[in-house]
Amino acid sequence: VGAKVWRAAIMLGEELAANPGWCEGKRCLEIGAGVGLCGLLASKLGAASVTLTDFERPLLDSLVLAVDRNRELDAAAVGTTTTAVTLVRRLDWIEECERPHATGDANDPKKPTDDDDDASGEKGWKEMDDRETFDFVFGSDLLYEEVHALTLPGVIKRRVAAPNGRCRVVGAVRNRAMLDVLVENMRKEGLAVVETHLRDNDTNAADWYEDGYCALEVTHDVE
Repeated sequence: VGAKVWRAAIMLGEELAANPGWCEGKRCLEIGAGVGLCGLLASKLGAASVTLTDFERPLLDSLVLAVDRNRELDAAAVGTTTTAVTLVRRLDWIEECERPHATGDANDPKKPTDDDDDASGEKGWKEMDDRETFDFVFGSDLLYEEVHALTLPGVIKRRVAAPNGRCRVVGAVRNRAMLDVLVENMRKEGLAVVETHLRDNDTNAADWYEDGYCALEVTHDVE
């Protein structure tokens, strides 16, 4: 499912483009990046850094190529500059939830730098650093299986910088019960969740779903 641009990714991209302040100056993380549409867009919207993640090696290799190609296009475009450090990292949600939290100064999380770029050698990507946290985490169509509802909340809790980081997830509502479990598990992780119904589907579209699309706005629950 990660080898094409799904409608939810386009919807999230439209939100990012309409709200450039979400990314500007922020350390951004795209989870379940697939082809990396939204992460690459964030790099062009003034993000301080962007980390694109997935877990299948062919997708990671493709993301590296996409990042390199976008750099070339930006360099060739007159008047276009992209200053964001854009990296590709492997992030497996199951492994993430099984891994103990890294020790260190929680007030000084590791931040992506140019020194991290291409640190894995020829393949251009490496495993995600345990201590990296981000100001803005986002992803689209992340919920396909029950295991995702169990593991995604822990990934978000770990990777969204406390206390003021945020996460936005946009996706089709393919299974209402599974989505409810996801939200419940997020709240069990100490996260605050606000669900918003997005525009109604075109019922003639190939990717139409009866329950439409929704966005989850996720933050640390500071109460």
